[in-house]
This record gives sequence, structure tokens and C-alpha cells, in this order.
Amino acid sequence: MLSSPPRLPSLVSLANAPLYSRLVRPFRESQIPILGILGVSLAGFSAYLNLYATQALLPVFTKVFHVTRAETGLTLSATTAAIAFAAPFIGLLSDRRGRKPVVVAAIFLLVVPCLLAAFANNLSELIAVRFVQGLILPGVLAILMAYVGEEWCKRGSIGFAMSVFISLNILGGFLGRLIPGLIAANFGWRNAFIASALLCFCCGIAVLKILPPSSSFIPSRGGLNLDEAKAHIKNPQTVSTFFIGATILFGIIATFTYLTFHLAEAPYALDENVISWLFAVYLIGVVVTPMAGRFIDRITPKRSFLMAQALCITGLLVTLIPNLAAILIGLSISCTALFICQSANQAALRGFASQGLCTATGIHACFYYLGGGLGGYMPGLVWDQGGWSACAFVIIAANVLAAMTAMLIWPTQCKNSI
Repeated sequence: MLSSPPRLPSLVSLANAPLYSRLVRPFRESQIPILGILGVSLAGFSAYLNLYATQALLPVFTKVFHVTRAETGLTLSATTAAIAFAAPFIGLLSDRRGRKPVVVAAIFLLVVPCLLAAFANNLSELIAVRFVQGLILPGVLAILMAYVGEEWCKRGSIGFAMSVFISLNILGGFLGRLIPGLIAANFGWRNAFIASALLCFCCGIAVLKILPPSSSFIPSRGGLNLDEAKAHIKNPQTVSTFFIGATILFGIIATFTYLTFHLAEAPYALDENVISWLFAVYLIGVVVTPMAGRFIDRITPKRSFLMAQALCITGLLVTLIPNLAAILIGLSISCTALFICQSANQAALRGFASQGLCTATGIHACFYYLGGGLGGYMPGLVWDQGGWSACAFVIIAANVLAAMTAMLIWPTQCKNSI
């Protein structure tokens, strides 16, 4: 008798498989909509495509414009500084007009400075255009955070919801660095900006069509609540999350900016194509960060943050080994740990700012992007003294300060709260 053919696993048996259940069950429990995830992903991609477009191109700019590494870092610092300046004002506009309309309008507006960047004649013009981009970007970055906080954090699993959001940001950050770098390497840096503008326009159309409208948004007719702002500034716990947020983006931007220069020079001498793929280490964070969200919910933000900081510092020390494989391993460890730090810090902020969360989020965004602006410029000041090693120790010092701040100020038993 002929044996019966092997039976393929049914969808039901696949859904009951341990790995599948472990990955999918948290999404089911949190009830995060698939269209919401897709819409937020595309909106975040359009923002990070503009924010990080120059990071893989910095070695090119040093040659084209004949400037120093610190000066090319201003193409990132100008953008992040503008985000810090504009975030509170765009937040007030969103509080009146809603989340989705502001996000969609900002994505379409980003197309204009992106095109202008393609025709910059010198570094000063490029920095000016990048500053304008930064003024628009909070309309996507900051408002998406408010949207997620209102629409996704409904069932108390704040750590998981914020980790999903940050994972989407990680994916957008990877693609936002990779695509311009590959296009610039093969077709020139000006065409990289033109292609980014076209992608941004397409994302705007898609987000308009698929991002679910806010269901929990309550319009506000008031202006900036100074009483809430003063309360947050006087609260050591919320101030600590503002400072720590600044150190996190400082570390992310400084690491990738100056490690890019390090690998572009001898003895590694990597070209733009290879350097663009360096950002693939971001993808590790896409997998790890949602898992870390459940971990944060279970052991509190403080413990998870301190553990992640220890990993981050360890990874940075590994990058000092003069071996390409070791550098990539260290970068992967450090980068992934920073994303976990970011999730823990966001969860802590939502726990500490039980009143006036929107105001606290706006202040946090200011500190966060100011830290990013410093990360693009400050390490470049010590490059001539010690290259990447000097820059790495500057980043480690920022991490140590952040860890000490959390250790001294955050309560160990603090639980997430809505």
C-alpha cells in the first residue's frame, strides 16, 4: 500500500505553536490594530528618512565640501536642534487639530526641504535646509508618540506598547539611513535626496489612506499649561527622564556618526555601500525591543534600564577592539541596549507623569532632540585627540551619568501606570 503523503501543519496547529504564540499573543492582548502598525510604520519611515538621510553620507560631505567631521555632523545637529525647538508648538497645534491631520500634513511638507537639499551649493545651505526639515519633523515624530500613547496604551501594558512603537522607529531609522546611503553610493548624493522626497510623498498618500483616525483624542482649546510644565520641572523623577532621554539620543547619533568615520578610514576603508549596510544592526532591535517591553512591565523600568545601560557600555568597549567583526558585535550590543533603555525611559515617564502627560512628553522631546544635536557635534571636537576611541569614551561618560541618575532618583518599585 502506498503511504499517505505527509500532512502539512494546519493554520490552527501553527497558531498553537509555542514560538508563534509567544510572538503573537502580546499583540492580541494589547489589541494593537494591524493598520495602525502599518500606518505608524510608514509615517515613522518618512520622518526618519529625513532625519537620518545624511548620516551615511558624512564621509562624502567631508570630501565634497572640504570641511571637518564636526562640521558635517551639523547636518544632523541642526535638524535635531530644530526638532527640540518646534516640538512644543506643533504639540499645541495637534492638541487642537488632532493627531492624524497634523502627521499627514507634516509628511507632505517634508517633501519641499528634501528636494531643496538636493540642490544645495555648499554645506551652509545644506545645514539651513536641514534645520527647516527639523522644524517640520515634530509633526510626525512627536505627534506619533502622542497617538500611540492615546490609542495603544489602553490595557495597562505600557512597556509592551511603547516597545512596539520604538521597534517601528528602529525599523524606520534603519531604512532611513540605508536607502539614502545606497542611492548616494551608486547615483550621487543629490539623487539620494530626490529619491527620498519621492518616497516621502508616497508615504504621505499611504498614511492618509490607512492610518486609523484617533478614537481617544480629546481636543484642547487651551495653550501651553505652564502650571503643568512647572510641576514637571520641579519633579526630580520627570526631570531625570528628560535628562536620560537626552543621553540616549546623544549616544545613538554619536555612535553611528563617528563610527562611520572610523570605518571609512584605514585600515578598514569601507565604501559608502558597505557603510550603509552597517545600520543593519538596527534590525536586531526590531526583534529584541518588543520582547524587552514585557520584561520592563515585569521587573520595573529602573531595573531594566540599569541592566541595558551595562550592556550598552560593554558593547562600546568591544568596539575599541581593532577588528571589524568585533566592532560590529560591539555595535550590535550597544545599539540594541540603547533601544531597550529608550523603552524603559518612556515607560518610566508615563509612570512618573500621571498628570499632564502631554506636557511632559513635549518637554521630553525637547531634551531628547537637544541631546541628539549634541551627539552629532560634540564627539567631533575630540576626534583629533584620539579618533573613535576618544569619541567612545565621551559616549560612555554620558551613559554612566544616565545610569547614576536612574539609580539615585528612580524608585525601584515604580510600576507603569496609565
